[in-house]
Amino acid sequence: MGTRHLICVFYLGRFVIAQYGQFDGYPEVQGLAVIAFLLAPGNIARLKAGLTHTYAPTAEEVQEMTRSTAREGEEYHAALVRGEVSVMSRMKPTFPSMWRETSAGVLEIVASATAGATVPIYQELGFIHDGLFCEWAYVVDLDAEVLEVYSGVEKEREGSSQRFKDVDGAEKGWVPALVKSFAFGELPGTKDDLVREINEAIEVRAREAVAREQGKDGGGDNAAAVSAVL
Repeated sequence: MGTRHLICVFYLGRFVIAQYGQFDGYPEVQGLAVIAFLLAPGNIARLKAGLTHTYAPTAEEVQEMTRSTAREGEEYHAALVRGEVSVMSRMKPTFPSMWRETSAGVLEIVASATAGATVPIYQELGFIHDGLFCEWAYVVDLDAEVLEVYSGVEKEREGSSQRFKDVDGAEKGWVPALVKSFAFGELPGTKDDLVREINEAIEVRAREAVAREQGKDGGGDNAAAVSAVL
């Protein structure tokens, strides 16, 4: 379903990928795909190497690639209607790194890049500040060797993540809400483990938010307040 998200990579002190995704941004789908990539032997080294073979397309190139992908989408759906391709098949655009359905797949695309087959990367970092539509974001920090999971935005407070502080577009007083940070050596190995750890982190965050509000108000119905946040 349409759950918009970002797949980001931070390397050598800066963001090098900020891939917008249109569908299935939930941890059990895109989050799991990111983790599966990171856990595969050799993939982190491949990703670092592949990043040297990426480039930022010009505005004109972005427009042409977008038009090309749209045309390919129309042709693909027409072929579906004619029964020429299976409904279980998946479109293979000429520029997959520029496609909104590639999502976490961009990691493998970049890892496979070579000097003779460079990959265009169009960053949509500003989307992280859209608290309504950017439901999830995943940041692969190759410098610190951590995976960060974000969901929506929160009122800035002591302890809020400053990961995106230099990214334009934030509403004053609000920052992307960090849900959970996983060291590469401690990534959950199964979907159930990932979902459990994310849900536990969300509940902890909700309880902390309630505690802060109660500290301001002098008390209240804790159980009801946590339920409302969740």
